[in-house]
Amino acid sequence: AVRRELDSRRAEADAASEGLDGQAALRAVVEWAVLSPTERSHRFWLALVLNAAAQPTLRGELNRFNLWWNQRIERLLREAGSADPEKEADLISLFVDGIVVSGFDAGEPWTPERRTKLLDAVWATLSF
Repeated sequence: AVRRELDSRRAEADAASEGLDGQAALRAVVEWAVLSPTERSHRFWLALVLNAAAQPTLRGELNRFNLWWNQRIERLLREAGSADPEKEADLISLFVDGIVVSGFDAGEPWTPERRTKLLDAVWATLSF
């Protein structure tokens, strides 16, 4: 069930960036991750992260997804002309994870407008 959910998330990311490359594809994938998930998706993700430390099968699935995500974001950053794709991929991942966790800390997800404003700030810090 977890693998199916994660595979579904990867397929959604692929669909969001279909036909795009470079900065446009990068932005599409990150906007998909920040703006499109439902509260159910966020709850799934948080439960996966919290339980992965104690359950090797979940850890393996999370590692598999994270490897895909990191490779995908770094590749798109290189295509976009990033001077330091590894560092910038970490920044993007930290931001995306923070958006998910912030919704639980605040009691409800931040509005799309607030997430978009913060995402614009992230884009402004990238080196390309």
